[in-house]
Amino acid sequence: MKNAFSGLLLIIAIFSFSPMSATEVPMPFHEDYLAEVLKVSKDKMRIVSVEVQIRDDANGKGRKLSLDKHSLGQLTRYHPIYEGDAFRIRISVLSDEKGNQTESIDIIGRALPNSGLAFHRYKNLKFGTTAYGIEGEVKYQYDGENGCYYIQPKAYPEALVMIDEKKIRRIDFNDWSRVLSGTPFESLASGKVAYKEWIKAQKDIEVWEHEYQEGYYLIWRSKDKKYGMVAEFTDNKITAFRAGLGSHVTFIEGCA
Repeated sequence: MKNAFSGLLLIIAIFSFSPMSATEVPMPFHEDYLAEVLKVSKDKMRIVSVEVQIRDDANGKGRKLSLDKHSLGQLTRYHPIYEGDAFRIRISVLSDEKGNQTESIDIIGRALPNSGLAFHRYKNLKFGTTAYGIEGEVKYQYDGENGCYYIQPKAYPEALVMIDEKKIRRIDFNDWSRVLSGTPFESLASGKVAYKEWIKAQKDIEVWEHEYQEGYYLIWRSKDKKYGMVAEFTDNKITAFRAGLGSHVTFIEGCA
């Protein structure tokens, strides 16, 4: 009798704690996005708020978000942070039993971990800073050492660095396949989307007629217009790519 009673209690306990009898709560929904930093607010050296804007899969512009305390703490691991930097973020939507939804944001990582390209710099080369200690071969020199010239760094053979008045002004890439990841030009370069379809989705791309060939200069500028990236599109493909200060990146002849 005692064993039968114990068995009955066990059956009741299993039934009581069965998931089928519990109130079903929807599982969290996760979605990953590419987000661009729009504004960084600081109190002295401490970052107090960051506003980002989501870019969807078609490289169009999405909604703006202010990072919460949790995601802001994650972002500070990537200090320094500049406007125009891009990050991969994960937005989780949580629903309770009443259907109320809340969002949480996690920073997955920098959007360009392999290329090192952002509006303000390429890896350790920061646009607008004094060109100090760059080892490489000087090419295309104009107006002497204080004028404009290019240097091919030993550390970055894929890049030609423009130096003007002793400062880094722009970089022309001889292998741009390495640096387009995370930019609006990535899908165009892949050949998976036609130019006419691609350009319709680009609200932030300036289009200039090409000076010498049938095609275009496609210009993507930072929000403050201080920096830019230019892709030359001819023969139905990207045939040149450069990035740098807005004052120099649109020079068609380089230093000339």
